[in-house]
Amino acid sequence: MPARPAVRSEPAAPWTAEQLPEIDPARYVVSGQIAQGGIGRVMRAEDVQMKRPVALKELLDRSRHAEDRFVREALLTARLQHPAIVPVYEAGRWPTGAPFLAMKLVAGRSLAEVVEEPRGLAERLPLVTHVLAVAQAMAYAHAERIIHRDLKPANVLVGDFGETVVIDWGLAKELTADEEGRGSAPPGGEVDAEGKVREALTVMGSVVGTPAYMPPEQAAGLPVDERADVYAVGAMLYHLLSGAPPYEGMAGKVLREVLQGPPVPLARRTRGVPEDLLAIVDKAMARDTEDRYPSARELAEDLERFLAGQLVGAHRYSRRELLVRFVRRHRGALSVAAGALLVLVAGGTYGVLRVMAARDREAGERRRAESALGLAEEARGSAVMRADQLILAQARTALEKDPNEALGWLRSLSPSFEDWAAVRRIAADAEGRGVARKLRGHEKLVSKIAYAPDGKTLFSASDDHTVRAWDLVGGKHRVITALEGEVWWVDVSPDGRRIAAAGQDREIRIVDVESGAVRTLLGPVEAVVRAMFTADGQGLVSFEFYGVVRRWDLATGENRRLCSDPETCSKVVVTPDLRHAAATGVQGALSLLDLETGVVQRAAGVRVSTDELRLMVGSVAAIVPGGRLVAAGGDDGRTRVWEPETGKVRTFKDHEAFVTRVLLSADGRRLVSADERGLLRVRDLEDGTLKFSRGHEGSVVGVALGTVRVWDLATAQAQVLRGHAGAVLDARFLPEGRGFVSVGQDGTVRLWRDALPRDAEGLRAWIAETVRAADPEEAEGTTP
Repeated sequence: MPARPAVRSEPAAPWTAEQLPEIDPARYVVSGQIAQGGIGRVMRAEDVQMKRPVALKELLDRSRHAEDRFVREALLTARLQHPAIVPVYEAGRWPTGAPFLAMKLVAGRSLAEVVEEPRGLAERLPLVTHVLAVAQAMAYAHAERIIHRDLKPANVLVGDFGETVVIDWGLAKELTADEEGRGSAPPGGEVDAEGKVREALTVMGSVVGTPAYMPPEQAAGLPVDERADVYAVGAMLYHLLSGAPPYEGMAGKVLREVLQGPPVPLARRTRGVPEDLLAIVDKAMARDTEDRYPSARELAEDLERFLAGQLVGAHRYSRRELLVRFVRRHRGALSVAAGALLVLVAGGTYGVLRVMAARDREAGERRRAESALGLAEEARGSAVMRADQLILAQARTALEKDPNEALGWLRSLSPSFEDWAAVRRIAADAEGRGVARKLRGHEKLVSKIAYAPDGKTLFSASDDHTVRAWDLVGGKHRVITALEGEVWWVDVSPDGRRIAAAGQDREIRIVDVESGAVRTLLGPVEAVVRAMFTADGQGLVSFEFYGVVRRWDLATGENRRLCSDPETCSKVVVTPDLRHAAATGVQGALSLLDLETGVVQRAAGVRVSTDELRLMVGSVAAIVPGGRLVAAGGDDGRTRVWEPETGKVRTFKDHEAFVTRVLLSADGRRLVSADERGLLRVRDLEDGTLKFSRGHEGSVVGVALGTVRVWDLATAQAQVLRGHAGAVLDARFLPEGRGFVSVGQDGTVRLWRDALPRDAEGLRAWIAETVRAADPEEAEGTTP
C-alpha cells in the first residue's frame, strides 16, 4: 500500500552517533549522578516535557568504538520489550555531539549490593527469585536472538518493590548479525587488568565481559552464543548462594583461572544448599557448552520448578532421594500402616496382654503420624504460598507491558489463596491502565473500523483482504466480504444495511449486511483509499490515488469526477455531511473542495509541505462542518487556520517538528495538533491561548505506536492503554461513549471497557472472564 509507510523494528543500515537527533538540553533537568564508569555515567533527571523521572546515560569516551557500542546498545535495548529489561525512552545527541540515552529510572540497588550484605543461606535462598527474573529476561532476549555477554550482579537492579531489571546492554550482540569481533580475544590477549573483579570491572580491550562471570570459551576469545549468558546466570546464582563470585582477584589472574579449570564447587563453599539447586548451578556453569542448558529458557523453567517444590530436570534423583521425597509427602499414611502391621504381629505372638500394649503404642503412633501429616501439609502449603507470591510478583511486572497479561497471571493463583486485597490492587491497577477485550480474527494489520448506527456492530477492514463484522456484545465475528487485494477502507450506510469496502484492487464493493449480496461499482482506475456514503445514503464519494475524487449515484451506478488533480486533491479530509473537504496537494497546496459541485477554492500563499511522503502519512488538514474553517499542519512545525470566506490565515508556531495530525472541534473553537516527536497541543482559537501541551513517547500519526492515550483536556491527565504489538492505526469511541475500540498492525481488535467487582468471588470471576475474552481460542469467529 504506497500510502502507508512500512513499520520497521530497526534501521535498514547500522546507525552512527551522528544520525541520532539533536536534543535541546532544556528537555531534561539533571538532579544528580547515579553511577560513573570508565567510559560513561548515569545521571538522575526529570523529563520536563513528559513530566517523569528518567535515568540519563551519557558517553564520556568519544572514540568511534565507544560511540558505536553506545548506539548499538540503544538500538538493541529499544527492541527488547520485557518487564525485566529497562526500557529506552529516547536516544539522541546534545548540541556538543555527545550521545545519550534516556531510560526508565528504576529506584533501588544493584544485586551486587544486595548480595554483599552479610546473610545466612536461609536469608539468601529467597533472593533466588531475582536470578529467576534475570533468567526469564534473558530467555526473552534469546528468543529475539540477542545475547547480553556481560551479565553480572552489578548489571541487575533490584527495585524498592521487588522488581528486577537487567541493565547495561553495551556488549549485547545480535546472533544473526555479521559483525566484526565475533569472539573475544585469543588466549593470552592484552586486557586492562587495573582494579578487582569484585568491583564489577568490565574488561576493555579484546576480551569483552567480566571475567568472574564469563564462560571459558568467552575468556578464550572464541565465538559465543546463548549458552554464554546461561553460564553467567549460573555464576550469579553461585555468587548469591555462596556470598562470593566463582573467581576472585585481579582481572588477569581471574582470566587465567577461568581458562584453567572450574571454580571451587559450590557445595564446598556453602553447606546446606539443596541438592537440586546445586545441580542447576552445575549444569548452568558446565565447562563444556554441550552440557549446559541450551538457552536461558530451560534454565528459567528449572528454577521455576525448584521454587515451586517440584522435581528439576538438571538433578538426577537417586532411588533413595525419590523414596525420601515419597515418604515425606506420605509420612502420615505410611506411619499408620506400619503401626497397624505391628499390632497384627504383636497380637499373634504375645497374646491378649501384648495386644493391649500394642494398642497403646498404636495410639501413640497415630498421634505422631497425625503430627507428621500436619507438618507435610504445612510444607506443601508453604510451597503453594511461595508459588502464589511469585505469581503476584509476575503480575506486577507485567502491568507495564500489557495489563491483560497481568490478569492472566492472577488467574493462575491457587484455590487456597486468600490475600485478595493484593489481587484487588493489581487488578485495579490493570483496569486503570486499560484492560482490553481482544477480538482476534484478522491475519494481517487492521487499517480501518466503522460502527453500525445502533452501536452494536463494528466493521473492520484489513490487509488480509477481508471485511469483518464484530458483535460488540458477544465478541463473535464473521467475514462480510473478501476482496482481491488489501482492504483499506470500510464505511456503513446511514441505515446500517449496507457497507462500502475499497482498497488495493481498484474496486468499490457495496455489500448487503443481511444477505451478503455484493454490488461492484465500476470506474476507478487507481487504488481507492476511501469510499464514503452521503448523508442520505443515496450517493457515495470515493477518493483514489493521484488526486481523483468521484461522486456516485447509487441508484444508477454512474459517477462524475469532482477532482482529478494531484496538485489539489492528493489528501482530503471531509466534513461529516460529505459536503466539503479540506484538500492538500502533492506540493502542499491547501484548498477547500465542494463535494457536490466540485468547485475548488485555494488558500492563497499557503504551503503545508513539499514532502509528498509526509503528506500521505498523516491527516495534516482538518475542516469544520460547513467549510467555514480549514486547518493544516506543516513540516516547519507551524499550524495554519484558514477562513475561506474572508481569505484570512492565522499561523501558530506550536511545534519544532513536522505536524503529523490536526483536528478542529465541531464548533471551530479549538485546534488540536500533534507532531512526529509525540507532542500534542490544544489551542483556543477564540483568544489564541494554548490550553494543553502533553505527548507520547513516539511519533503521533493519528494515534501512537503500540499504545493508545486517552486525554482529559480539562485536567491534562492521560490514561495509557497498552497491549497492541505494533502500530495502532485507528481508534474510535464507542457510540454510547463508555469505552472505545482500537485496531492496528498486530491484526487484533481491542475493546476497552470493563468494571471491577468489589467482592472476592466476583473479582475471581471477572479476572477469569477477562482473560478468557482476551484469549484467541475464546474469540474465534465464523465465516459465511
